[in-house]
Amino acid sequence: MVLIATIRVRGTVGIPHDIENTLIRLRLLRKYSAMVYPDKKEIMGMIKYVSGYITWGEVNEEALSKLLLRARMKDNSRFNAESLQKVLGMSHEELIDNLIQGKVYLHKLNNAFRLPIGLRPPKYGFSGKINIPFNAGGETGYRGNAINDLILSMT
Repeated sequence: MVLIATIRVRGTVGIPHDIENTLIRLRLLRKYSAMVYPDKKEIMGMIKYVSGYITWGEVNEEALSKLLLRARMKDNSRFNAESLQKVLGMSHEELIDNLIQGKVYLHKLNNAFRLPIGLRPPKYGFSGKINIPFNAGGETGYRGNAINDLILSMT
């Protein structure tokens, strides 16, 4: 199953209400927050609707692992093996495999994680403007496998 990583890159000032509500439904509440969703028609419709405020693409196993290491557990501790085993009954590698196979969805793990996942600003900053699409030299919109490089620079 293909997993889509979404990262909000623009702030909250001047956003129309319908786009803001869609961002809330996607749990991208503030700048540099990230979520991982399965590639489903309903979710992709919401992602494309707010593509001027987020960047998104297909995430690989390495970037997904680094992204999960930035997650906070429900008890406000950092992501660690003991609490993950206690809450979900699986290891870090098993969680990644189950996410990739589609057995578990990250956005439905409210009992284990505090979602969304907060990221840092990218190391050395963005290379383009944040209000121009990625394919035109900016930062928003669909970026394909280049999302993995962005995630690695933000973790």
